[in-house]
Amino acid sequence: MDQSRRSYIVTEDTSAEMFSYTVTKVNFQTVGTLSVMPVTLPAGRVLRETGRKIAPGINPGVPTYMVSVYDNQQMITGFIDPNAPVFAVYNNDRPNFLVDNVDPGLGPVQTGGNNVAFGYLTDHGAPVYTNGRVFASTTVTAGLSLAAGTFLSTGTYANIGTHVSTGSYIYSASTITANLGISSLSGNITAGNGNLIAPLGKLGVNGNPVGISTNLGNANVSITYPGNPAVGVAYMGHGYDDGTFKKVYVYTNSCSETSQVFLTYAGINNPGALSSEQISNGSFRIVSNNRSDAGNVRFFIVN
Repeated sequence: MDQSRRSYIVTEDTSAEMFSYTVTKVNFQTVGTLSVMPVTLPAGRVLRETGRKIAPGINPGVPTYMVSVYDNQQMITGFIDPNAPVFAVYNNDRPNFLVDNVDPGLGPVQTGGNNVAFGYLTDHGAPVYTNGRVFASTTVTAGLSLAAGTFLSTGTYANIGTHVSTGSYIYSASTITANLGISSLSGNITAGNGNLIAPLGKLGVNGNPVGISTNLGNANVSITYPGNPAVGVAYMGHGYDDGTFKKVYVYTNSCSETSQVFLTYAGINNPGALSSEQISNGSFRIVSNNRSDAGNVRFFIVN
């Protein structure tokens, strides 16, 4: 006897997607009732079909096609919409009395610059390999790496924990946030109407901070000096354009609101006139009146 059944995996924690179905007689009419079961299904939980199915037009009170599944962790059975956005197909043809699959591979596998050992991990579903489009109306989450050969577009928000790689273009309608850094090997980093934020890292090309092009957004490119010296050299080429000016932020705890900051070029024949502004606790900004300025500027902080 064929005992194979389809299985589903829960893709996010949910407490409102498993239902009980009861049938009663009221005035000689059959009345069906769907009720949300008071259970929580955690992400990664595998649910197995029992073989029962209900559908509108056949079963009263049923608004959509549903299948009966059981959770062998909580030992409960209920109905789910198999096409709901919190479920994905785990396996199409597998005896449902077997325990969850475990990957026999030994790894490690290179993913996003990280070695990941998949061997002996519980399977969570098949990968997706397609020449077409992958669309998510809410969220795409990558534990380690999100890679796109040409184009990565997010309608509202891109939050990157470790690594995002795209061959040509990353687009967000509002905000891109990277915990460690935002880098482009050769192209532009542009904020048309939002912010580029790298809380602990840098915005840069080939690993070097550079000017950022913005229409209405913020682009505070900075140079941080370990050891917080009162003297140092800032490269104006790491700055950003502001009208006809070139500006660069310098961060050092030797600077305070009452500090005097003296500036001079490290070389000769430099095109700009220099000034300092926004002197505050921990930082100041160097301004050149030439937006093409790429000179090395020596600074000296007096407190």
